Amino acid sequence: MRKTNSVKALIQKRTGHPGKAARRITCKFPSLKLARTVRVTSLLARDLLYLLEFDSQVISYTENAPWIAYPCDSSNTEYAFDFLLECPDRKQLVKLLRIGEQPPFQPRLRAACQKEGYELVIFTESIIRSQPRLNNIKLLTRYARLPVAPHHHRACTRFFAHNSSATLGSIIKFFEDEGLEQQSVLAMLYHRALNFDLMIPLTLQSAISLPRKDIYIREVA
Repeated sequence: MRKTNSVKALIQKRTGHPGKAARRITCKFPSLKLARTVRVTSLLARDLLYLLEFDSQVISYTENAPWIAYPCDSSNTEYAFDFLLECPDRKQLVKLLRIGEQPPFQPRLRAACQKEGYELVIFTESIIRSQPRLNNIKLLTRYARLPVAPHHHRACTRFFAHNSSATLGSIIKFFEDEGLEQQSVLAMLYHRALNFDLMIPLTLQSAISLPRKDIYIREVA
């Protein structure tokens, strides 16, 4: 039987905040949503991928986004985007902005995107790296590939039938008593089979509940 404190050690091994200095690198990100490896050229773009993978409103995405021409002065200018997102009722072109970078000519560019059937979305560095949300998602991503089976859902139903409130530690203890893997609880959190507040650091004392509908994590400018 695994001990609850082993999960505590995993939770306390937080992912550090990226350094401020930007470096031109190639990051490989194993996407569960796309079933392939995504290659990006900045740590900021890699951090956004964690959010896109976790966001239930993003069906798929690609780093090969189209260029959009829009009027600038007396000629047209082609503008490059970082990602193209496929959402249930729209397609979104994403531009990443680091701290200190100015947004593009939004009214004209936004109109040009709409003309081509896209919605312009700007993700700033402060939005992407909002904490503790990003670290919580990075932590849970480690367990994203673990299966969440019907017997896990049934165990949660039995637990909440006798508990009006719960902490992560109490659910993990219940899973241990049921002979279930403690990591399955973290997989359920990732896949929103259980709910918690993303803007509070995830610990064994975190409040856990059955999921609400339409959990939506994104904040876009």
